Amino acid sequence: MKRLAIICTTLGVLAMSASAAVPTLTENWGLGAGNPATTWFANDNNTRSAAYNPVTDHVLVASRTGGANIRILDASNGTVVGALDASPAVITGGVFVINEIDVADDGAIYLCNLVTSAGTGFKVYRWANESAPPTTAVPAGSVNQRTGDSFAVRGSGTSTVLYASGSGNQFIEVFTTADGVNFTDGTDIDLGTVSLGRMGLAPRTDNTNFFLSSNGTPKREVNSAGVLVSLIDSNDSEGLNNAMGDLGFAEINGVDLLAAASGNYLNPDTGSTARFGRVLRVTASTASPFIIGDTPNLLDHLGASNANTNGTGAATFDTARGSAIILISNNRIGSYGTSLPVELTSFDTE
Repeated sequence: MKRLAIICTTLGVLAMSASAAVPTLTENWGLGAGNPATTWFANDNNTRSAAYNPVTDHVLVASRTGGANIRILDASNGTVVGALDASPAVITGGVFVINEIDVADDGAIYLCNLVTSAGTGFKVYRWANESAPPTTAVPAGSVNQRTGDSFAVRGSGTSTVLYASGSGNQFIEVFTTADGVNFTDGTDIDLGTVSLGRMGLAPRTDNTNFFLSSNGTPKREVNSAGVLVSLIDSNDSEGLNNAMGDLGFAEINGVDLLAAASGNYLNPDTGSTARFGRVLRVTASTASPFIIGDTPNLLDHLGASNANTNGTGAATFDTARGSAIILISNNRIGSYGTSLPVELTSFDTE
C-alpha cells in the first residue's frame, strides 16, 4: 500500500494534541522567486497557481511573467522539464489572460483567466495532455460577474466538472461537458454571500461538499446546495486562521487531507499568518481538524520576505508521494513532506 509522506516523523506526532507545538513539514524541494534560474517566477504578483498532474507526475505552474506561460516541473525534485504550448492565438482576453490552473484525473489540463465583469470574457482553456495545443473549453460570455480568482477541476472525460468563483461573486460557477472537450453552464451553487470562495475553492473527491476560503472570514465547508456544513476552527494553533488563502483537497489511502497556503494580507514581517502553508486531516470533522503540520517559513528563503498583499498562491497535493505542494506568490513554491512515512490510517487520532 502506498504510504503517506506528509503524515509524521514519529508516532509521537500523531498522538500530540492540537494545543501542542505544530510539527514542521520537511521541504523536499523549493524554488524561490527572483532566482536567476527561474525567471518565470518573480516578485511581481504574476505567479499565482499550481497543480499536480497525476498522469505524468509533474507540477504545472501558471505565470504571466514575461507573458503567459505554464512551466512543467518534475514533482520529485522541482526541476523544470518543459512548458505547455501557450499560443497567444488561442489564449487571449480577460483582465489577466491566465490565472488559475488545475488538472483532471485523466491528465487533461484546464486553465482559466480572470475577469471582473461580464464584459471582460471569462474563459477556460484545455490541453488534452502536456504535449497538446490549447483549445477553448469554456468560451467567453458564460458568466456575468468577477470570476477566476479561484478554480478547481474534478473527474475525467465526460464526467469532468469545472468550478470557479471570485471576489464579489455569490456563486460557484459550474461547467459540465457532454464530450469531455467542450463545456457549457451547469447548475451554479448559490453561496448566499459574496466572496466566500474568493481565495480558495476545493471540492471533495465526490463533489458533494466544497471547502471555501475568503479573506477575513472563517474557512468553511458547504454542501452542493451551498449550505454551510461547518466552519473550520480559526484558531491559529488549531485550524486555519482567517487570513490564509488557497485551499487544496486530496483523499489518500482513505484519508481526507486539506492544504492551505498563506494569505499574507498582513505585513510579512509581523505574526505567523503570512509565512506558512498548513496541512490538516479533515476525515472525521471539519470543525475540529487534526493538524498534520506546517511548512517552514516560506517568506525568508533569501534572507528577506516579499509582500504578497493580494494573498495569492496555491495549495495542492502530489498524490504519488503524499506531499503538499505550496506556492506563496512573490516568495516560494515547494513540496513538503516527511522523511519517515507512517500511515495515518494505522492510528486513532481522535
